[in-house]
Amino acid sequence: MRHLKEDQEWARKTGLSSAAVRKLRLLTEVSDDSDTLIDKLDARSLRSRNQILLVTTSGNGNCLDLYIFKRGNSDYRLIWSATEMPGGAGYCRASSYNPEASARAGKIVVKIPVFDYGRGVPQASDFYTYVWDGKIYRYAAKWPARVRAGERRVTSKRAI
Repeated sequence: MRHLKEDQEWARKTGLSSAAVRKLRLLTEVSDDSDTLIDKLDARSLRSRNQILLVTTSGNGNCLDLYIFKRGNSDYRLIWSATEMPGGAGYCRASSYNPEASARAGKIVVKIPVFDYGRGVPQASDFYTYVWDGKIYRYAAKWPARVRAGERRVTSKRAI
C-alpha cells in the first residue's frame, strides 16, 4: 500500500503515469513489499537523451542507489546504475545530513555532506560527478567543497 501511494505521488510530481513509476521501481528490484523508497525521480533533466534518473534509498535516507533508464516508445530499459562510489564504499551518509543525487547540466552529481562533530558544524561536501560518454555514464571527478565560516551551506567555486 505504501508503494502504491509513493508511485502515485511521484507520478503527480513527474508527469509519468503511476504504472510507469511502478515499472521503473520494479526494474530497480524494489518490490511492492520492500522498505526501499524512491528518493528522487527526475524525468525532465535528461529528457534530451530520453533518459530518466531514479534514485532509491533504504528508507532512512542514509544510502543512495542511482539508476538511469532509457525511455522507449512504450517501455523503459536500465542503461546505467551505481550503488557505490569508485572506491567501493556506498553513497552513504557521512554526517547528520543525507546524501543527495541529481542531474545537472547533463551530468549525474552525488553530494555527500561531511560534518565536523567536534565543532558541531557542517564541514564540507564531497561531490561525485558522472558524465555521459554516448553509451553510459562514466565517473569523472570527485571534489570537496568547503563550508564558508559562519555559513551552514556548502559552497563550491567548481563548475558542475
